Amino acid sequence: MHKSNGPLYLLNQEIINLIAGGNDITLKEKHYLEICQNKFFSPSVAFLKEVLVEGVGIFALTSENFKAESHRHATLNEIRERAFSIFVSYLASLQAHTDDPHCLEKHLPEASYFLERYRYLEEDLEIDDLLADKNRLRKIFDRLQNFDQIVKACQKTSLGKKSASPRASSSKVKRKP
Repeated sequence: MHKSNGPLYLLNQEIINLIAGGNDITLKEKHYLEICQNKFFSPSVAFLKEVLVEGVGIFALTSENFKAESHRHATLNEIRERAFSIFVSYLASLQAHTDDPHCLEKHLPEASYFLERYRYLEEDLEIDDLLADKNRLRKIFDRLQNFDQIVKACQKTSLGKKSASPRASSSKVKRKP
């Protein structure tokens, strides 16, 4: 995957755009460390995981000014809502970098659950309802820790389909001179 246009590069851009307007919002120390010192994910993926699984509770809200606090809450809600659509885009971008168009569906079935809900129910469901199944979200991120293995499994599946196709097998037939 190319760093200049791959899934992580695109995710980094989305995350930067998402949090750029929240100058007065900070992460709680525990979540800051989880994001910045994550052994499995880049800070952008770790941030996305924390926002989706833990919610806006990852942010520290300290203000005596009600107007500033109200603005922060609105910003946090926007971050939470946009994080889900960024998550869906990230999964689609990962899928695009596999050889099998059904790779994530096969090896990451929990992703299909969220993709379908997003595609068909986004307008009808509140963000709390879309993100209600935290266990499935955790499973997705647990499995994404081994995304290279998922890609390899999809390559094997894809190669197996290519060699089993009539076109591929006809090229192996020996012809008489």
